[in-house]
Amino acid sequence: MKICFLAHNLRHDNGGGVFSAHIIEAAQAAGAEVVALTTLQSGKPYERPLFTGGTFALVRDLLRVRAALKEADIVHPLDTYPYGVIAAFAGLGLKKKFIITAVGTGAIAGLYRWPKSWLMRFAYARADTVVAISTFVRDEIQKRIPHLAIKVITHGVEYEQFAAPAPEYVPAAAHRPYIISVGSLRWRKGYKFSIRGFAEIRAQMPSLHYLIVGKRYTEKEFNNLTALITQLGLQDAVTILEQVDSAEDMRALYQGAEAFGLLSQNDDHDVEGFGLVFLEAAAAGLPVVGSSGCGVADAMADGINGYLVPPRDTHAFAQAMLKILQTPGLRGKMADASRAFARDNTWDKKIPQYLALWGLPH
Repeated sequence: MKICFLAHNLRHDNGGGVFSAHIIEAAQAAGAEVVALTTLQSGKPYERPLFTGGTFALVRDLLRVRAALKEADIVHPLDTYPYGVIAAFAGLGLKKKFIITAVGTGAIAGLYRWPKSWLMRFAYARADTVVAISTFVRDEIQKRIPHLAIKVITHGVEYEQFAAPAPEYVPAAAHRPYIISVGSLRWRKGYKFSIRGFAEIRAQMPSLHYLIVGKRYTEKEFNNLTALITQLGLQDAVTILEQVDSAEDMRALYQGAEAFGLLSQNDDHDVEGFGLVFLEAAAAGLPVVGSSGCGVADAMADGINGYLVPPRDTHAFAQAMLKILQTPGLRGKMADASRAFARDNTWDKKIPQYLALWGLPH
């Protein structure tokens, strides 16, 4: 069996890349021949460029994509726009099994914009199976296409990768005790709100620090965040770490923290489809605080290993963190619940559901 995947990237430094690589390599491990057409390459041997660039190359590239689909038994784009749309049109007439995994913004936002809405509806209608990575993503799609059948398979986590003991991450040692956020420095991650919430926390816990781990997305957003930190007088309390590349360092950063928090935002249907970092933090034994009204609800257990709060309510964020950190015994209880939640959501438990979709042994 040969499966052709289409995805943005397979890199280890972002949730979408980690997810896509896990899915593709699971198919490969189960005996399938795989090829991945990606926008950004990571150097994996089964990877091919989706587009080579240039206006005059477009027709040639589409023919090359169609040739790859023609050789496959199953076509599986990992998100709807543009990958599901490309696969739907490039595969016209080929009669290949067609599966779309709806990931987040690319599965939802275009449904509110013409002509993307028509293109995406066509792709969804062509799919033999549509899989969403969270109940939130499923429900958001069904607001626009009510009768579309959608199966939910949430993300998994490599539990031992984040639970195994790690040496302390030296650049963070001077900041302990600290709470942590992980995610690219973009508006959707809600740092504008979590930093303001931390100012309230800091007023009650003056020794606490806040580490934000993520790569710069735009200069404008980075400058806005650093200006806010200065405005609030938190230069000695909030630290942004942009260059954390190794899995061991990331594990150490999680394990050195008191709790994890991220106030993901829904910005004109640019959404947090799941929130893999919440599972990573849980595997490292951290209580978590996240935003309601997005895919994070499937990445944690509200009231058990942490709390969901309104995405722009800085006071609610602060109060949830303070409750975790200041209530005797609660942090330890939630840490144990986080580890249990992560163990129940490992990739070993998720991959068989994908193998069943492809008709591979599991």
